[in-house]
Amino acid sequence: MDGVDLVTIATLGQTVVLAITLIVFIVQLRSQTQAIKDAAYQGVLNDYTDIVRTLIDRPEIAELMDDLRRTDPAVESQVPPIPPEKRIVRSYLLLLYGLFDRVYILRDKKWIDEASWQEWVAWIEVMCRNPLFAHVHTMTRGMFDAGFQDYVSGALARSSKTRDGGESPSSKPGD
Repeated sequence: MDGVDLVTIATLGQTVVLAITLIVFIVQLRSQTQAIKDAAYQGVLNDYTDIVRTLIDRPEIAELMDDLRRTDPAVESQVPPIPPEKRIVRSYLLLLYGLFDRVYILRDKKWIDEASWQEWVAWIEVMCRNPLFAHVHTMTRGMFDAGFQDYVSGALARSSKTRDGGESPSSKPGD
């Protein structure tokens, strides 16, 4: 081997090392950017949770939810008004609905395993038996992840079929 071959091999080696270093840097930068986006979104979700907790702590603010129902004719015709004493329960169910939505998104991202998801499914299906949960679902249509809301619509339909086949609880949220 002469000196030119060693220089060529050394240059080629440096180029490969530099290329690999650049690829690793780009991958780490993308991961860090995604982590920053996820943290920002988590901050928004935490703010949402705080707002709904305020609805629970201060029932008089829950009237805003009824105003929301009245501003959309499609929702108003599907969602009957609820009595004031049920507003705290509705606010709590809205908090749970938001939590379920977040878990559904984590499942879609494959951040939780199937066994853990099935535990949440059991809880969601139990909540679907509550008429106020159906009220929250209908009232918030389009405000949460579309896939999650489609999932809940299916769970509510299954719950309704189960109820219609057996026991017959009241379908009005105020009862």
